Amino acid sequence: MTTRLGGSLVRARSVDRLGVSLARVFAERHTGYLRIVADGPLDETTGVLTVVDGVPVAAVAGDECGVAALDTLTVPGAARVETYRREADGLASLHDRSDCRVPPGAPAERLGDDELAARTRERAPADRTDTDGSTLLSFLDDDRRLETIRSEARTEARADADEWGLNGSLAEE
Repeated sequence: MTTRLGGSLVRARSVDRLGVSLARVFAERHTGYLRIVADGPLDETTGVLTVVDGVPVAAVAGDECGVAALDTLTVPGAARVETYRREADGLASLHDRSDCRVPPGAPAERLGDDELAARTRERAPADRTDTDGSTLLSFLDDDRRLETIRSEARTEARADADEWGLNGSLAEE
């Protein structure tokens, strides 16, 4: 999904942690979007995270929307982040799509910043809270992400077993 949202470029930075940019737009009560080019383990991914008053609203990365896009954009490591100012009305093409919307605290949670996630949820409009467990439910419903985590855990367990001389001790599925 290609997204052209327009707006005015406020800043462009390379960051070691995406959370720095997220915290900054929250502190500035920014309305617009972050164009994120994340260096993933296999390749580079470009996506968009929209914010209104510093609170995340929608995400798109490649063909992924919503929480699935966050999984792609919030990988650990370096990223190029461009921050654009844009009125909320100009972001309606994403905000009006329920599949693109994200729970307000989800981006910060995925980046391991529980304090920012809590402050984001506090600032979010009453109709946009994610305190009902929707973030957890959407995570648990994401079969692809869960299988990726399981696969990575199996790979790490095998590597640890080899390192500790327990080669034949792990049961295969």
